[in-house]
Amino acid sequence: MSSLSKKDKKIQEFKNKVNILIDMPNRNKNDQKQFEKSFRKFMSELDKYSDVIEECGFDSIKTLFSDEKVVNTNKFKSCIDEFYNNYEIDSKLDTVITDTSKSNVKQLSIDEILDIEDDDKKIEELIAFGNKNIQDTSYLLPLYSLYKKNNDVLKMIDVMRMFLNKESSNRIKDKYLYDIYRLIDSELEYKEYEGLVYELFKNSDEDFIKNRYLQLKFFGMYNQDDFIDESDINELFRLVYLIKNDRIDEAEDYFDVEIYKEDLSKDYVIDILSEFGDVLFKNCRYECSFNVYWLMSEFKDVKLKFYCSIVALSLNCDKPSMFYNKEPFQLFLDDFKSFERNIFVLESADPLIEIFRAFYLLKLGDTQECNKILENVYNKL
Repeated sequence: MSSLSKKDKKIQEFKNKVNILIDMPNRNKNDQKQFEKSFRKFMSELDKYSDVIEECGFDSIKTLFSDEKVVNTNKFKSCIDEFYNNYEIDSKLDTVITDTSKSNVKQLSIDEILDIEDDDKKIEELIAFGNKNIQDTSYLLPLYSLYKKNNDVLKMIDVMRMFLNKESSNRIKDKYLYDIYRLIDSELEYKEYEGLVYELFKNSDEDFIKNRYLQLKFFGMYNQDDFIDESDINELFRLVYLIKNDRIDEAEDYFDVEIYKEDLSKDYVIDILSEFGDVLFKNCRYECSFNVYWLMSEFKDVKLKFYCSIVALSLNCDKPSMFYNKEPFQLFLDDFKSFERNIFVLESADPLIEIFRAFYLLKLGDTQECNKILENVYNKL
């Protein structure tokens, strides 16, 4: 297999930079601040990619420019306008519909609409733009971003029904499906989302659609299925299929870090691994649960379970010292140093301190109290 040419590598590098920006979170002001810093750096480096930008196609960068992290601030308008002018793109973001014989009212461009301060008025104008320009879909993502800003899940779903039928990358489509899924807060919203995903599943063989479909089947908030046809199960979800059918030995044999470690950014992969790790721990399969939780240990809520698995290994393994030189255990010990402030080994409401207290008591030989603390902490996580 031949390696990528220098130009192809440059194209891939540019696409990756765009995708990273699109995927950056927007949970709080610090996230937005970090995004703006990264976006400015990206825009300042565009000249370096001037010879490949056109070959990359403009869909992804238009999606970036329509992302809520960009739309919700006016800081980048001038540099975005300059980009479109430089490449003379018919971007549909700056198309103005002039007066017609039937109306003297000028149709605002997308850019002009996004400059409106009032969100309700902005939404009204975007809908009007869509009604008058049926073939133009450039208003959909800004409209979606505004509904997302207001946590209006049902309207987000309405927009996505239109957007998902248009040309766009699967990665971007999956990102918007995830946005909706994590905001669902009622059975009505869930049913609408479920209907959207099932409709897509019936009409598509794309992996990302199947993963969203199986996520609902296994982890749905209102109607997890008792029976799922094994022929519908793909490589990722086979693990959770096995454990939900009490085939834990098979699941433990099937588990392969390589299958999952590349997709840890996907929420459904975390769902699968969390379910697997919990089943293993509750069935005293501590070594395997240790490996599963270690894979996800960067996530704060999983880190506590990971530390529980370390203490459980130390408590139950015949030769726990075999794990002591591994990187995960060294990280645990580094954090454990903070326990030295609890000189009287006092009980704490902090689960992390309780895990450290269990480990400390284990080293003093009090295995019974260690086990009691560990069970109490884990059952509350």
